[in-house]
Amino acid sequence: MYCEVAFRRALDGRPVDDLVAEGLGLDPGCQALRAAALVAARREGRWGRVEELADVLLSAARSGTRDGIVSFDGVYWSTVSLRAVAEGRRERGDAAGALTALEELARLEPGDAESRSKAAAARALITPGR
Repeated sequence: MYCEVAFRRALDGRPVDDLVAEGLGLDPGCQALRAAALVAARREGRWGRVEELADVLLSAARSGTRDGIVSFDGVYWSTVSLRAVAEGRRERGDAAGALTALEELARLEPGDAESRSKAAAARALITPGR
């Protein structure tokens, strides 16, 4: 229930931190709650929080960790996390950091033309004359 309410709030642009904290108090391994918090932080432009949450979600996805309440699709949430990280780094003027996230995203989704083209564009911005 916490996950569903948190996602609805996040998608509506409403704060979720209190609900996420309460839910994680009951189930500290619930990555879906962290994912809802990531969505909210991205919408609010809280890029430091996005980085923090993305690190946890990417670590869980890489290790195969699953929570017990809602299934956690590691590939899906890795792509959502990496897109949010790339956006935040680009917004803060960190082109090299954005490129790192975009290249990882392109490796994760080799068939996704958008990811590949964004990585190529970011690479061209940091390596002129290429």
